[in-house]
Amino acid sequence: MISFTQYNIVILNCVVNYFCVFLCKTSFTLLEIFIHFVRQKDESKLYPTRFAIDKETFLKIIKLGVPATVSALCYSFANLIIQSEINSFGPTQISGNTAATTVEGFMFAITGAAAATTAVFIGQNLGAGNRERITQILKKGYLFWCSVAAAICVFCLLSGKFILGLIIPGETEAISYGMIRVYFICGSAIIHAAYNINNGAMQAFGYSTYQMIVNVLCICGF
Repeated sequence: MISFTQYNIVILNCVVNYFCVFLCKTSFTLLEIFIHFVRQKDESKLYPTRFAIDKETFLKIIKLGVPATVSALCYSFANLIIQSEINSFGPTQISGNTAATTVEGFMFAITGAAAATTAVFIGQNLGAGNRERITQILKKGYLFWCSVAAAICVFCLLSGKFILGLIIPGETEAISYGMIRVYFICGSAIIHAAYNINNGAMQAFGYSTYQMIVNVLCICGF
């Protein structure tokens, strides 16, 4: 069983590795795209000396980007508080809680896709002027993604103990603590899917500020 200090070292190592890989990968990708367009000979050629900031576009980016960033930070802030409380329980509870996040990954993959597809489909139809399709997109989106979320909820609840046993074999007590988290998080998969569909729709309509207020109140406030 890992100690509390070892657990912190592992977490710190994961954070540093993720940050370095993400930073390097993003930097090289942007550099590659930049060089590609600078070398073009047609109308797509990029002229670095002509770079300028368009105020209207910049303000739109700030209007949509800042609330979206604050919304994303809400999860990190809430998880920080939750994790600090869990760390005070002991290594067994920490082990079970950490293993349970793997099971949650199945659910979050589905609910995250629900938000992304809703934002894309509604955004495309808004851009094309097909507003009459938006209601159908939302209806079918709720039906489809909530059904998928219900299926993944049943899968996680039924196979959660088995998956946790693969991650922390022989740790019966830690597995029982992990299943407590699985029951609460994965058991609310349908609610989370519907919530993410609403978030995706608000992003598509450009209502990032309203989404930020809802996230701050619901995630951090309650």
